[in-house]
Amino acid sequence: MANMNFKDLATQAVAEKAISAIIAGRVSMSTDDAIAAFPECITINNFDYVADWEHYVYTIKEAPDKFLSAGSALENIFKKFVEMYDGAVEDAAADFAKSGGIKVKLNKTKSNRTGKTFTNVTIL
Repeated sequence: MANMNFKDLATQAVAEKAISAIIAGRVSMSTDDAIAAFPECITINNFDYVADWEHYVYTIKEAPDKFLSAGSALENIFKKFVEMYDGAVEDAAADFAKSGGIKVKLNKTKSNRTGKTFTNVTIL
């Protein structure tokens, strides 16, 4: 037992409990924080669907230790990718990651119709 590496065991336990492989070992980042930190653009380099939360999460190249929850616009983009793979999220995400992902600009905007603030996604 003297050769036990408790840090490795703890890391393994967290990874096994994670509800998404891309969440394991990462900290959640808010969309507002991503906009503030990277106002010009972010590169989405991976995504996953979290069934327990009923929505997508994603990672960005600019902050490899973070993950973000997708809003409605990004949800629609990820759904469209997954549809092309007949619903196979893992296959769609793997090919997406291999391709290098996509660059987007996120910004807050107010709806003229409802007055509500939402996150606008511009594909670059």
